Amino acid sequence: MRLNLPPGNAYGITMESADYAMRVFVGGIDAGSVGAPGATREQTVPQGGSFTYYFTPQDETTEIVIQVSNFVHRTGGEAPALAVGTAENVAHLNKLADLKSGMVFGCLFIAGLYHLAIFLLNRRQVASLLFAIPCLLQAFVSVNFLLQLFSHLNWQVDVRLEYIFFILALMFLVLPIGKLFPGALHKWVPRVYLAICGVFIVIVLATDTTFFTRLLFGFQGASFAMAAYVLVRLAMRLYRERTTKNLLAFMGIVIVALFSVNEALIRNGVYLFGNMPGRSIGVSEGMVFFVLCYGLLLSIEQAEVNQKLKESQQALATAEAHYAELLHARENGQPHVTLSDFGLTNRETEVALLLLDGKSREDITGLLNISMGTVNTHCSSIYRKAGVSGAAELARLMYPPNNGK
Repeated sequence: MRLNLPPGNAYGITMESADYAMRVFVGGIDAGSVGAPGATREQTVPQGGSFTYYFTPQDETTEIVIQVSNFVHRTGGEAPALAVGTAENVAHLNKLADLKSGMVFGCLFIAGLYHLAIFLLNRRQVASLLFAIPCLLQAFVSVNFLLQLFSHLNWQVDVRLEYIFFILALMFLVLPIGKLFPGALHKWVPRVYLAICGVFIVIVLATDTTFFTRLLFGFQGASFAMAAYVLVRLAMRLYRERTTKNLLAFMGIVIVALFSVNEALIRNGVYLFGNMPGRSIGVSEGMVFFVLCYGLLLSIEQAEVNQKLKESQQALATAEAHYAELLHARENGQPHVTLSDFGLTNRETEVALLLLDGKSREDITGLLNISMGTVNTHCSSIYRKAGVSGAAELARLMYPPNNGK
């Protein structure tokens, strides 16, 4: 590339070399390299990373030569996208890229730690754990964390880990949806997608980089199909139930899907909106928006859980008060049978109190936030231990007919 640049002014050239080994010459001077390009695979040392070089031309015409070789990735030895401009503008471009990268990493990493802490404090918050994992994984992918931590990490290892982290992040993005919106997805669809992800991880680990990078189209197609399915199902749910939770989930998935499409286009050489590798919007940026939506969604979920807990505590307190009043009102000589005589567990005692207070099994599922199957199991255990066949017999056993209940 030959450029007519006024001599004496400072200029810069910056580019990403994610899939290539390359060496750059500016004005006949060896400006540096990323990896080591060679004529054969054995002579080539692949490496990912960015490259920036500042120079001051001495002649009217400056020649920039980039040697590239690629024996390890499906894209072949193509020239990378680059930016050339004044030194001030190139430095400003790099600062903006570093700022964006740092903000993305910080948002995803802090969100991951926050939701992980929520799970550690309350192991029943499984959705928080399922969301923390993709946040942390995508945070590491966004800044190529392992390569920065281990600068001499082999490229073959680094690229495999990058692909695996990315696949795992997508896998764990699907799982929280099923937890937060029971019944929104058919059970077999996420299982099929998770199986595809697992197969691709095995392929990444077991095959050469030139092979598994060619399969990226298939995996991208499966991921886009999964995203479209989730969007349709959430849109249907949003149409039936116009709630803030459904709207936030739908918006988050839409943004992640759009940004993922943009990143896929970039990886296939299609640059929109002036994007170039390393300075574009992709999955990581979409995840930041998704974190915002999902954080609000979890806050609403937690508020609903707290409200249900408050209602449960109030219902149990009322049931216990009624139980104590009725026991106290029993006449002398009547059988003094109490719930403590049956050897019930704490949860069974709560269920029994609510049954004696006239609550139905459906009411108990909502008050105690447990499934109907669990309620049925507790009821069967209570009746067996008390030697009765149902709630009515349990009430007559506890409160003789001439005393009311």
